[in-house]
Amino acid sequence: MTPEQRLARGAMWFYWVAALSMLNAVLAAAGQDYRMVMGLGLTEILSALPTALYGKGPMGAPEIGFILSGNLIITGITAGFGYLSLRRHTWAFITGFVLYLLDALILLLFKDWFSLAFHAYVLYQLFNGIKACIELKKTSLNPPPQ
Repeated sequence: MTPEQRLARGAMWFYWVAALSMLNAVLAAAGQDYRMVMGLGLTEILSALPTALYGKGPMGAPEIGFILSGNLIITGITAGFGYLSLRRHTWAFITGFVLYLLDALILLLFKDWFSLAFHAYVLYQLFNGIKACIELKKTSLNPPPQ
């Protein structure tokens, strides 16, 4: 696999995590208990806050708005790391990696083993992407895509 392919494979995981986390937020806002294990722990906490504060029951527009807008910000930032990583911004790759690692600690705290295992796999893919990004930056023959 070429360094460009490894970089793209790693960076694309930011998009997957963002999309699946937003799906979890929509499911939570709809009152569903089902969720994808691939989502962010931070968005899970944000989605659970209205229920934790006000109890189980149908959510009103403010609670749904809180869940969706808060998660949209978080997932937008996550997707932004993917966008910048694809453009070979090593700092974005590393920052996203560290934040995702911290998110894994949230899952460890709640003993969410399936989500934690998925986080470990994604962290491995992100690490490979970071290595490819550094490798590509060392070779000035391949300018970043515009």
